[in-house]
Order: sequence, then structure tokens, then C-alpha cells
Amino acid sequence: MNTIKKYIMPVLIVLLIAFGWIVFENRLMDLFDEFILHVSSLLTFSTFSTILFLIVVLSCFGYGVWRIKEHRCQMSFLTILLLLGGIIIYVKYRFILGDYISTPNVIWNLGYFDIFIILLFILIILQSIFLIYPFLAKKVIDTNFKFLTDIPIDNPDADILDYRKSAAELIRDLESIDVRKSSCSVGLISPWGTGKTSYMKLLKYYLDRNTNKFIVIEFNPRHSRSAANIQKDFFEKLFSELGLSSFSSYLKAINVFAENKLISTFLGFHKQWNKNSEKEKINNAIQRIDKKIIVLIDDFDRLLAEEIIEIFKLIDGNASFKNLIFVTAYDKRLINDIIGESYPNKNTLFSDKFFTLEIQIPLRPYEKIYNFLIDNLLKIVINNEKRSIIDTYYQSGLLKKYIPTLRDAKRFYNLFVLQYKKIHHDIVFEDYFLLSLIKYKHTDEYFTR
Repeated sequence: MNTIKKYIMPVLIVLLIAFGWIVFENRLMDLFDEFILHVSSLLTFSTFSTILFLIVVLSCFGYGVWRIKEHRCQMSFLTILLLLGGIIIYVKYRFILGDYISTPNVIWNLGYFDIFIILLFILIILQSIFLIYPFLAKKVIDTNFKFLTDIPIDNPDADILDYRKSAAELIRDLESIDVRKSSCSVGLISPWGTGKTSYMKLLKYYLDRNTNKFIVIEFNPRHSRSAANIQKDFFEKLFSELGLSSFSSYLKAINVFAENKLISTFLGFHKQWNKNSEKEKINNAIQRIDKKIIVLIDDFDRLLAEEIIEIFKLIDGNASFKNLIFVTAYDKRLINDIIGESYPNKNTLFSDKFFTLEIQIPLRPYEKIYNFLIDNLLKIVINNEKRSIIDTYYQSGLLKKYIPTLRDAKRFYNLFVLQYKKIHHDIVFEDYFLLSLIKYKHTDEYFTR
């Protein structure tokens, strides 16, 4: 059925159009002479226009060859047939009947449109080779299956989603933030699986190349033994990285170090005064460093509600020192849902109250995720013929629905390839591919009999 749709239907459509052309050919050519030919006769050309034309058309041709060679673009079978039909009509009237000429004469009596048609024909031939002879494309050559890991990148060379420009621009924004009087908190928001940790790693990569302006401190609350230890672990990390010491009295003042609860109640006023005094000492020590302290908090939306609250306490109060900029990335909806389960309030977006600035990590075109999946499949299990089957579901939007993120692409690849290499001789590829999509996205339904 898929073959009928892909090859027979386009042929029937083209035959129908060809019938219409034969019946109305004379009338259509009269309209061409009356309108299009008349307008073209008013155009004037020069050496400059010829040079500009050649630059544009050859650049487009080179780009088209590259797109076809890299399998980034495929004309549909219908498009190829229609373009070939147009070229046949052009050749008939231009060269066989000689009813028309193409101006101006660029080389060998060839005009602008002659050159355009020749280059278009070459592109069609190249594209047709990949459609008609899929064995010329990459074959199954690698028998060693390797899982794709979901390890975040740590340098721009591995930047599949092209985040480097955005991360570099964010560095300039951080540089411009005024934190001489108080700290600042920046939330980078993006849905689950879209590469937030990789974006943070790229941010650190560029920050590390600006050591004259920034000191970078990475803190992962998930490494703490419990929620009660998060603030203590953070301050130990902060003071150690900055080379500060003898601030245990501040930690006692903010109850990071446990004390007798009865005594704390009676000495509450003294502790508040002591807290402000000790905090000012820390502010003065940090200001003498004369650099902005960038605190990168990772895995924020993987924390439990009580752990997130501890981070909010740090950002909004206990660690809100001068010259500090907190930066973390999270799925905003997920964060608010997690906290909302423990602290229900339908009208509250908790992240809005604790982050000075929220920035949307730029969403990448789905084409980048699809190309990543296809490139990896081409390396090990599929040829260009099978790739064209997957292309059909990419163009229909089905793949974006079932494999929306780069993380999904990696996980689906691992699921798909592991079994496919064992049974590929005994299955129909398209059926297995569709069943794999269902198995990945709707596991319960897949195993329901």
C-alpha cells in the first residue's frame, strides 16, 4: 500500500496533468506569449547582472548538491516527475522546434534560463540516483551495536543542537548584570529532554574561558545525603572554592548547624542580628575578590519538593550574597507541579517568586533531532531505501509526536537497533519500525494482547 502511494499515485497524477497539457497546449502557449514573453521582453541585462546571476545560480546548485549528498533533502517522486515534464516542454520549444531563444547570450548561445534548466536537470538526476538505486547509499556495514548514551556534552564540538551561539550570548548578558548590591538568580527554562544539562555544560565551557571576569562554582544538590544537608554542603563548597574560612558562626545563625531548639527560640532576636552581621562580613570578603561568582546548579528539576525548597532558601535568602549569580536550568511546568503536590496553590508559579530572570533556552528545529537519529541508523542498520520509509513518517509529523526530543531519539535508537539486528531477516522493516514506535511511546498498549 505504501509503494502504491509513493510511486503509482504520483505517476497517475502526472499522467492526468500531461493529458491536460496535450489538450490545452496551444491555448497555454498563447497565454505564455501574451503575458510572460511580453514581460520578459521588457527586461534589460548587463555584465553585472550576468555575473550576479551566475553567482546566485551556481551557489544554489552547489548547496543543492551538498544537501542531496548529505541526505538532508529529498525531492518527492511527484516533484521529480513534474520537473522533468517541465524540462521536456522547455527542450521541445527551445531546442527542437526553435520557437524561442533565451537571453542574454552568456556562453555557447546559452541564456540565463538555459543554464538554470541544465543545472536543475543535473540536480534531478542526482536525486533520482538516490531514489532509484538505494544500494548506492550507505549499506549495513557495522555489526557491532553500541548504545547511545545520554551523557551531556562539555564542549562545542559535540553540540548537536547548535546551542553554542546562545550560550556565548548568555555570557555577555551575565557580564552586564549588576550584582554589586545583591545577588541575582537566572532560570533557564526548557522542556524535559531538550538538552538543558548540555546547555549548562556549554555555558561553563565559555565561562571557564573568562576567568578574569568570572569564578564558576558547580553545585549538584542531588549529591547531598538528604534535603537537610543541602545548605551545609553548598556553603562548604562555596567557601572552599572562594578560599574563605571562619564563617561557621553564619551557618549557626541560619540554623544550618543544629542547635537546641528551646535555646534558639529565646535567642531568636540575637540570632537575626548575628545573621545580618555575619552575612555582611561574607559580602565584604566576596567583594574583595572583584569577580562575579557564577553558581551553576544542576539537575534542579530532578529534585524532590523539599530539596527544591532548600535551594529556594539559598537563592532568595541565606546565600544571596553580593557578586553572586545563580544559574540553573529546569522544566518550569515540572518544577511547579512537584512543589504544588506538597504545597498546593493553583494560582502560584513558584519559580516566578525566586528567580530574578527566566530565559527560554531556544528550541531547536526538529530537523536536527531527526538528522541525528537517521545518521546513526545509517551507520549501522539501514540503507537509503529504508531511510525513505522513515522519511515518510518524518514528513507526516508522526516521528515528532513519538520522538520529540534528542533524549527520546537516543532511547528509541537503543530500543530499535538492539532487537532489529537479531531479527531483521525475518521481519518487514516498515512494520517493525512502526511497532517499535508504539513500544517506545505506549509500552502498556504494546504488551496488551
